[in-house]
Amino acid sequence: MPLRHFVHVIGFQVPTAPGQTASDDNPLLVMLDREPTPEWRAVFQLCVEELPESLIQVPPKLHGKEIRVVPSAPVTRKTAADIRAFIDRVNRMTFLQSGSPRPRTTP
Repeated sequence: MPLRHFVHVIGFQVPTAPGQTASDDNPLLVMLDREPTPEWRAVFQLCVEELPESLIQVPPKLHGKEIRVVPSAPVTRKTAADIRAFIDRVNRMTFLQSGSPRPRTTP
């Protein structure tokens, strides 16, 4: 399964009120380019357990083409980069679990 079939982050919706941080009622929304497959969702659930408490307060929730995240600290560029890296990790893990054959090389 080529990586182009996996989800990619296309943007973030950050709580905008001055001094406001993300909460259960007003989470950071991670917008994806497509709705994840059931296989991707399963890997996402496994990988969520590995997220450090320093990054998130509660486990992220996947809703359609959005992931709702409540970060442990105010949202920064590093938070966004960490979330993108997490999505990339889920993509790689899904790819590895799919058992996709590697391209053959000719001698």
